[in-house]
Amino acid sequence: MKETKSYETLLLIFMVLAVISGIIFFIFKSWQPKSEKQKITSAPANITINEEKKTNLKTITTSELREKINKKEKIILLDVQKEENFTQKHLPGAINIPASQLDSRKNELPRDKEIIVIGAGEKIDTCQICEKAAESLISFGFSDVRHYKEGIAGWGESGLPLITEITATYKNINSEQLKQKIDDKENILIVDLRDKKEYEQEKIPNAISMPFVGILKRIDELPSDREIIFYDKTSQGSNLIVEELTKKGMINVTNLVGGFLAWKEKGYPAK
Repeated sequence: MKETKSYETLLLIFMVLAVISGIIFFIFKSWQPKSEKQKITSAPANITINEEKKTNLKTITTSELREKINKKEKIILLDVQKEENFTQKHLPGAINIPASQLDSRKNELPRDKEIIVIGAGEKIDTCQICEKAAESLISFGFSDVRHYKEGIAGWGESGLPLITEITATYKNINSEQLKQKIDDKENILIVDLRDKKEYEQEKIPNAISMPFVGILKRIDELPSDREIIFYDKTSQGSNLIVEELTKKGMINVTNLVGGFLAWKEKGYPAK
């Protein structure tokens, strides 16, 4: 009888302890520290912040980039394609550091100039690796970085020159188009590449003389805020000059197809 009573006492104590434990657990959950709850709710906020950082990457349009180049601003055109793809096609004046080498070669880039990371691809804005490269540069401490999302495809579709392998695509204009520009009083500069004697005998109206020989040493004399149209006798030399200037990063240069002879054949004025 005494043993039975002891057993019942132990059972009662066990049940009381179980109830007390349950109450303590309930109170603990109900009064969980606020900071712990915030850990759960703050996770989506962190994701949002990361997304905002991604979308806050500065971009630049074709027209803005063209203006910077024409103004000769201190910028670096950074093409992050693979070397073989860069050789096939790139913007005039661009340098190449493949995205995979950016970390090890970042010291090759100046920190006092704006860096424009150029997208590649057959379609506009198809280079995700270029956006990541721009974000990497920012993480490396480069403070002035922009992503040119329109990329090589967008640049080419805008009719702007590209360097392709060892040659360069450049703008051409025919005599009728040049005559129209003159009649419309467009802000252009016409450059005669023939020798001085030919130039003094007759020329396209308002053309200036810069003979073919030595012109590459006079590039700094050329304006950057106007379209420059070059011509010689038949355009055999002017196309070479325009191509070479394009390779050097000038994007506002144009070749007159057929040269001065084609202009004269149309009966346009020469003086």
